Amino acid sequence: AGESVADVCVRVQHFIQLLSATAAGKRVVVVCHFRILNAFRILLEDRHDDYEQICNEHLPNGAIVWYTRRDPGGCVHDRVYGGKVISVEQDGIAKEVPFAVGQHIYTNEELLEQAQRVPQVVFDP
Repeated sequence: AGESVADVCVRVQHFIQLLSATAAGKRVVVVCHFRILNAFRILLEDRHDDYEQICNEHLPNGAIVWYTRRDPGGCVHDRVYGGKVISVEQDGIAKEVPFAVGQHIYTNEELLEQAQRVPQVVFDP
């Protein structure tokens, strides 16, 4: 059956942490397959609840998903600020579709609600 979306996200999260430790402040290009790209999108765009939608979205073959921490004013943020999807149309014309990345700051209540939705694996009476 292969890896689940969660398994792939764990591997990609480890890779992101490795990049953070070894390539901080540098430009990085990552070339990967669609499932890995979906995991990057889930993690970098903080879209954990939208993983099914992300997995069902169509990206053209060979598309580039470009992320930046720099806003239009030039300020560099500590997390991804936005990006764009770059693809080549049938007529050979490049198409760029920008997108913003919302940074949701969770309240204690929201975090508790999310934790309660996860099935308990270990039971210690």
